[in-house]
Amino acid sequence: MAKLVVGARTVYPSAQNESDFLKSYTPNEVLARFQVAKFAEIASSSSSGAEEGFATHEADFEPTIQIRAKDWLALAQAVKDDIAFRLNSQHAHIVGESGSDTDGFSLQYAVGNTEGDITIDPVKSASPIRPDGACGDDCATVKFSIEIREKWFREKNRRELAQ
Repeated sequence: MAKLVVGARTVYPSAQNESDFLKSYTPNEVLARFQVAKFAEIASSSSSGAEEGFATHEADFEPTIQIRAKDWLALAQAVKDDIAFRLNSQHAHIVGESGSDTDGFSLQYAVGNTEGDITIDPVKSASPIRPDGACGDDCATVKFSIEIREKWFREKNRRELAQ
């Protein structure tokens, strides 16, 4: 009988319990402002899961792009600012924020029954995208990752279910 109760409390992922922010987020616009060469690699993935009392949704982005060397730190700040702007545009509340452009950033947000965590890793040097190094002396090939983790709770403010 207990198994039936647990199964009845399981929340399955669906488009209805994924935030509008996560459905639409991509770093492409902010990356385009910094990219100096036409060549870029952007790996992305997403997943979701069912849990007792909540559903999970996740997205990961791992861009490798060529930028002007002087824009290294500005890129990290611009990505964070873009994410904060998009969250606010989707009526999400940023409830926690920490980090720096050299150490990476962490943001926590809430919207409706959703609580989310975003990690932006520090921008790092990467192997050149093109072997001929076609971007010049004032150019750097960099990479970083953005991880977005959301939990949609059947009942609002039920974070204790996930712990």
